[in-house]
Amino acid sequence: MYKICKTKQSAQRQRQIVDCLLEMMQTQTFDQITVLALCQKARIPRKSFYRYFECKEDVFLAAADFLTMDYDRFDGPYRPGAGEARAPDKELEKIFLFWQERQVLLTAILRSRLGETLVSHLSGQIFTGYTGLTPADSGFSEADRRAAALFVTTGMLALVIDWIGRGCTESAAQMAQRAGKLLTHPLYRAP
Repeated sequence: MYKICKTKQSAQRQRQIVDCLLEMMQTQTFDQITVLALCQKARIPRKSFYRYFECKEDVFLAAADFLTMDYDRFDGPYRPGAGEARAPDKELEKIFLFWQERQVLLTAILRSRLGETLVSHLSGQIFTGYTGLTPADSGFSEADRRAAALFVTTGMLALVIDWIGRGCTESAAQMAQRAGKLLTHPLYRAP
């Protein structure tokens, strides 16, 4: 696991290393990137790398966490007023807009065969968000909430990947509307 930074300077250095990895992944696969090459790109001694990370894989996990933090700060074109609740369709649109801005990165992640790692990590983040609900409050057990987080994360990311792969031919709002239908209508009807 990567280390939690205690100073702003350390956090900036850690983010710099992550950004270098993501930049390198645009031209190389994750497997082709070495810790030494990453240190050279970040212009840090190898010893400094190990102050923040145990291995290269930890840098990618930090990148996934940073993506989550970036998403939380991302408003896209929709900025609700003070105290105004976010509309579900705008939240779905936000997902598509966020990844549209990062489509080069998403393509690099998929090319490096790290999509499953990303989905697993992001669904864990979503599941953590549901832990404030007790099973009685939500009607879901802990296992149900974990399954729902994985199902939604995988499904949404699959829609985003397909949309980006088709050149974002529909608007983010249209994709949000499509995703909203999938989330609110039964997917199966008994004959």
